Amino acid sequence: AMRARHHYATTGCRLYLDVAADTADGTKMMGDIAAAGTAEVPVRVTAHAGSGIETIEIRDGAEVIETIRSHDAASLGRRVRVTWSGAEYRGRGRNTRWRGVIDVDGAGILSSTPINRWNPEGLLEQRGRAQMAFEAVTTGNFGGVDLYLDSVDADLTIRTNLGDLAVKIPDLGVEPVTLDCGGLERKLTVTRLPDSGLEPSMSFEGDVAMTSGQDNPVCVCDDGRRASGLVVTDLSHRLTGRETSGCEAEDCPCFRRCCHRTLILLA
Repeated sequence: AMRARHHYATTGCRLYLDVAADTADGTKMMGDIAAAGTAEVPVRVTAHAGSGIETIEIRDGAEVIETIRSHDAASLGRRVRVTWSGAEYRGRGRNTRWRGVIDVDGAGILSSTPINRWNPEGLLEQRGRAQMAFEAVTTGNFGGVDLYLDSVDADLTIRTNLGDLAVKIPDLGVEPVTLDCGGLERKLTVTRLPDSGLEPSMSFEGDVAMTSGQDNPVCVCDDGRRASGLVVTDLSHRLTGRETSGCEAEDCPCFRRCCHRTLILLA
């Protein structure tokens, strides 16, 4: 399974993930390279996580082609999720230090739940009826807090050392509101969620459009973290065992294309 790339790794949730596609070469799973045969390829995804799944993304390379959510607008409640994420740059010294306050105008904070609070000594406390103060460090990962409010008829303002974001909670839908804070994918995000816990399992299937004349690296991401991939191509070239381990023969049609792209995708 390791040599065939029928595996995945993740620095996030330790989830069970099964991805399969019906291609001209038969049913393929994560890590396979196959000829598409048609303009659209049926893809099936099953995910089981240790906690609630917010979103699953289907990507063609870096492009998000579909986002599947575990909830809809009708199920949104009084829970508001605020997250901070990203890094200064790649490499050493990439740490981003966050310092800020979250103010709720028009409602009170009934309770809160931290997200990825790896340093319990870091500041995260409620001040008064409607304010949260926080300090955190991200290095490309994310942290945050879920706020449970006594009403959604309110405004929420986040003021930090890296930028400010203000939203009207009734206007929040299933799509998050994001503030770009520079750096490497550094951002503040506000999302409204159902009051109850999200489902830890999701299954779905759909057709993924293929781009003719090139490889289509199809990836599945759980809440933004790439976890599994497969490459669907219209090339007639088939990889041998030696080539799938990273061939570099100049006459190989997959050189710097199939082999290395596939290995990169399966990080």
